[in-house]
Amino acid sequence: MIFVSFGCGSRDTFETIQQGKNLEKIPIISMKDFFQLWIKNQRKLKFKTNVTVLLKDSEYVYFGKNDISGYSWKSRFFKLSVDLLKKEFPNYESFFAEDLERYYWDHMVSKENRDLWTYAEDKTRQECKPEYFYSLSDQKVALQVHWKVDSSCPKLSVFQGRIDKIYYDLNSGKISQ
Repeated sequence: MIFVSFGCGSRDTFETIQQGKNLEKIPIISMKDFFQLWIKNQRKLKFKTNVTVLLKDSEYVYFGKNDISGYSWKSRFFKLSVDLLKKEFPNYESFFAEDLERYYWDHMVSKENRDLWTYAEDKTRQECKPEYFYSLSDQKVALQVHWKVDSSCPKLSVFQGRIDKIYYDLNSGKISQ
C-alpha cells in the first residue's frame, strides 16, 4: 500500500491545478507508485476516486486523486514526466485493470470452473479467493493471478496452487498468455 502523501498547498483543488496554478509545488511521483494507483481506476464509480489527468504541458502530466477517509475527502496531486509516460506506460488513459481481470475470467477459466467459483458460499469465496498482482514492463501490463485455495475450501480444489499469467500490450491493445 502507498501511504505517502502527495500534494501541494492546502488550498489547491482540481480546478486550481487545471488552471495551471502552483504547478511548481506538485511533487513528482515514481512510475511504480503511479502504476499502482492507476490500476485501481474503475470505469464506473460511485465516488470520484480515480486518478485523473488535470493538466498536460510539454514536460509533465499533472494528476489529481481524491481519497475518502471516514466522512471527509482529501485531494492529492502529483506529476509525471510526459516522456517517461510515453516510454513506459503508453496509452495509460485507456487501460483499466478490471478489463484484464474480466478477460481472465472469460477466457482463461473454463465455464465449469467459473461456475464452481460463482456458486461457492460467500465464506468459501472470502477464504480462498484469488489474488491479483500487476506489473509494468516493456510497455506491457502483466497480470498474475495466484489462487489461495487450501483444505478449508474443498469444493474449489481445482484452483489449488494455480497461478495464471496474462499480458496486455499497451501499444496494440492485445492480450496474450
